[in-house]
Amino acid sequence: MKLLTGRTKAKLKELGAFHTASEIYSQPQKWREVVDIHQSWEFKELYSSVGSEYDKIIFVGAGTSEFAGGFVANYLKPHIKTNVLSLSTADIVENPTLHLDGNEKILMVSFARSGNSPESIACVEISNHICSNIQHLIITCNEEGALYRLALTHNKYRVMLMPEGTNDVGFAMTSSISSMMIAALCTFMPKGFETAIFEVADAVDSLLEQYSNSAQDIARQHFDRIVYLGSGALKSIAQEASLKMLELTAGKVACQFDSPLAYRHGPKSFITPNTYIISLFSKESYTVQYDKDVYKEIINDGIGYTAKIDVGAISSDLLAFPYLVFAQLVALEKSIHEHILPDTPCLTGEVNRVVQGVTIFPFTK
Repeated sequence: MKLLTGRTKAKLKELGAFHTASEIYSQPQKWREVVDIHQSWEFKELYSSVGSEYDKIIFVGAGTSEFAGGFVANYLKPHIKTNVLSLSTADIVENPTLHLDGNEKILMVSFARSGNSPESIACVEISNHICSNIQHLIITCNEEGALYRLALTHNKYRVMLMPEGTNDVGFAMTSSISSMMIAALCTFMPKGFETAIFEVADAVDSLLEQYSNSAQDIARQHFDRIVYLGSGALKSIAQEASLKMLELTAGKVACQFDSPLAYRHGPKSFITPNTYIISLFSKESYTVQYDKDVYKEIINDGIGYTAKIDVGAISSDLLAFPYLVFAQLVALEKSIHEHILPDTPCLTGEVNRVVQGVTIFPFTK
């Protein structure tokens, strides 16, 4: 039996890490299952060649789900004709008329692990109130969730349900975010894109043991700050990576993200001798020059720790997925190293797996 993170199931349970570790390791197989789900999805032809039928496609989500939308929107921009953007559900709920135009034809794509976050539901309801010509695509991991049930009530909604096991039991979103990202890419990218997904799944499968060992080595270093740097679509992955560390260490490790070129403009002041800096190198030949330039500068400064991530033999530009898995494992191992329970890092309840205590105030035009 293949051990997760080199530990037995009993040991991971003792460490309070079994669910999170299992969900991280399950991802390559879940991505393959997402492709199968999309292939048999009854609505797949509706979105296979999106063009001028929409004025905008808006990807929305809360927390990690927002960062999934940020990656997907930026990845899709060169590939589809429609204006594509990403917004948090909080942005829309707090300031609806700033972001929504009732005269536009909009496709709103909602990412939701549980589908029960109050602002995720409110975002859909408020957008319906403002926009008379809006359609919704809901990508979720929970068929018992409020968003999934809402999607069954009217033909303005379409829903794609992720594979069983992606509605993460652990506190942090791991298999859920990457599976929903794969689903969205399969939905809007040209036919044949699935080949790249299978390549990435195979590559990450082969890298998991190496990533786990590297993550354990990093976790043993004496750092209390971490920085993830990435540009373009990868900036959202850097944001998600920093959040994963913040969540799984219950705030014990201070976290930051930015694009490499912007990092010199003040945020670099964050770096101390106890800071880990991890660069998410682009596959694009022009962009990666900036990644390498800042990486070399940080090394020459001689402050903090630095790391690059091996992505194996991946030929596509889908580096977000190995980067995500690596960052998840680093956060997992640091949580274990700091004697925090990764599956339930916030035992006092101030932060919850599904956000609580949200008041949604009535909105009228």
